Amino acid sequence: MSTESPQITICLPVYNASSFIEAALDSILNQSYGNFELLVADDGSTDNTIEILRKYCAQDPRIVFWQNEKNMGAVRNYNNCFKKARGNFIKPFAADDIMHKRHLEQLHNHLQENPTTALVSCARQIINDQGAASTVESSFEKSAIHDGTEIRRECLKRFVHVFNLIGEPSCVMFRKEHSGEGFDADYYHMTDLDLWIQILQHGNLYYITEPLCFYRKHENTTTNNNFKSLYYMLDFLRIVDKNIELCNTIYGSRENAFATVAEHLGRFVFNLTQNSSVENPQQQISNNLLDSRNPLLLQSGIKQNEVERPRTLTDQEYFRQLAFFALLRAGENATRLDSTYKDLTLKLESCEAELKGVYASKSWKSTKILRKFSRILKAK
Repeated sequence: MSTESPQITICLPVYNASSFIEAALDSILNQSYGNFELLVADDGSTDNTIEILRKYCAQDPRIVFWQNEKNMGAVRNYNNCFKKARGNFIKPFAADDIMHKRHLEQLHNHLQENPTTALVSCARQIINDQGAASTVESSFEKSAIHDGTEIRRECLKRFVHVFNLIGEPSCVMFRKEHSGEGFDADYYHMTDLDLWIQILQHGNLYYITEPLCFYRKHENTTTNNNFKSLYYMLDFLRIVDKNIELCNTIYGSRENAFATVAEHLGRFVFNLTQNSSVENPQQQISNNLLDSRNPLLLQSGIKQNEVERPRTLTDQEYFRQLAFFALLRAGENATRLDSTYKDLTLKLESCEAELKGVYASKSWKSTKILRKFSRILKAK
């Protein structure tokens, strides 16, 4: 490891990444800006990822590589890298993505020159398993600085559409001092959007419309896997509570925010259940939500914009939404109760083990006669 303090720390958690890791590493090591350290944390790979990483480590001293003692999961693996970072700026990256040659240079230069900017992001070029490029996805039409509070408000307005206005970790860079506790591992899917919202409390967003990141979409991406389960829907409720003051200014109250979530998700699931031609509803959810040919159009699972929704609801529609909302809340409460039950069970087991130790001790056995004598006195 170099003794010189790097300006940028690139955080790269990996797990069974042998198919794409070489392309990712080559794109990082060939950047036009070179004052960085690359932290690579392997999370227990069982393929030949380790051999590939060792080969690259021998070639470039900027790479710091270690293997976790046990599998931590991508979120905690990222956070561990954040804590070890020596750079002033943190650049999260994914092992199946690729950096444009000037990615670090452009994102770093803006953060360095603009102290009021807390987060920089860029457009991304979508690529497939073989690296073939398709569409360019950009959240804005022109590169510009955007007010942090307004972007937070906009994100919280759009989050029910599962639309990340800022982008994935591979698209962003931010100041280490603003990283806080890192990603919140309690989210099922919205962990990156949640962190971007927290970082933007410290300043503005600068968005670059040039695609400086090549984002790979394939069957085994975390995003695709998350959409195969409906658990991520509980993230909507959590993100409201975590940003309750700002959500109150948008929706009027916590109840109205939850009602908006329930309305959207109720329609979403109802639409899926009405499509009798769908043999695999979960796959249909995934396909619908990943359809992002026009990212500026807020696509949802039912292909319906907020402004197109009817202002009045039939009794049947209203009941359906309330029922779905109740299911969401029940799921959230069940998760919390399950966690509490597990904690109490562990405490009970600990107390039982401690009690057995007391019963087996010499002091307990030697005072048996005194306890018996005490009971006799109490009885009299």
